[in-house]
Amino acid sequence: MKIDRFELDGSLVAGMFTNIPAMDGCLLNGLVYYYKKTKETAVKDILVSYGNTWIDKDGSLKSIEDAGFAKFYAGNLLYFLYEETKDEKYRKAIESIKTGIEKKERTENGTICVEKTAGNLAIFCALSNLLPFYMRYETTFHKKENYNDVMLQFNNIRDSFFDESSKLYLKEEASVTDMAWFALSLAQTIEATSEEIYEQYHTLQAMLRETVKGLLAYEKLKKADASALFMLSAAMTKGCRERALLTEKYETKAEELRLAALGLVDEKQLLSDSVLLGAMTMAYTV
Repeated sequence: MKIDRFELDGSLVAGMFTNIPAMDGCLLNGLVYYYKKTKETAVKDILVSYGNTWIDKDGSLKSIEDAGFAKFYAGNLLYFLYEETKDEKYRKAIESIKTGIEKKERTENGTICVEKTAGNLAIFCALSNLLPFYMRYETTFHKKENYNDVMLQFNNIRDSFFDESSKLYLKEEASVTDMAWFALSLAQTIEATSEEIYEQYHTLQAMLRETVKGLLAYEKLKKADASALFMLSAAMTKGCRERALLTEKYETKAEELRLAALGLVDEKQLLSDSVLLGAMTMAYTV
């Protein structure tokens, strides 16, 4: 694998996985984007191998209930594997994860519950993991029937957590990384949304613009770590691709963030931090 100045041994990258989907989701998503851009067979082999360790031959998921909400972000891998192989076990696994969404309790305003005692930040982060998977399911397999529910989740996030004065989400609780992750979640949800559903599509685009503008103006961005910078760069690059952000205004800024993050890392760090490597890979390949 080659990312900017780094030549990374594929076997070392594969060795970074914990085989716990909740912990591996960022790197899995990064490798999916990397393969789609480069078509490197070795990367596809890594992804297929991971899918086989996670999914049984009958499509059942191994220890999925132990994976928490972050399993939904890792679940994005399954769409890729189904598209590439047409193996029905991946479709069955996707359906199994989707059933997990249906079983979740709801708050009075319809927000999908994390835990009854969960705080605002836990809810914010959990839904960031879940919503790209949920929207892709609705677009790919469910005739968009629950688009309104996906949008309800985003609207509730904004109503509950967005501060109009600072233009930030959970300013007093969330880190820059948490906010950048939400921006990336928004961008990936837009990618999974049908443009035919005009109102929802453009609502998500507006939310991404608002989120990116708030983060770029945030004083703490200057001291953010490399993972946060790569995540925000990836969100902006994907936002430009999806026409949510003006390319002439944001593409250069996304590159500046990538270069700033690049200056904070070395190969040893990349090969010891799967979230960092996943974020970096997405920043260069989305």
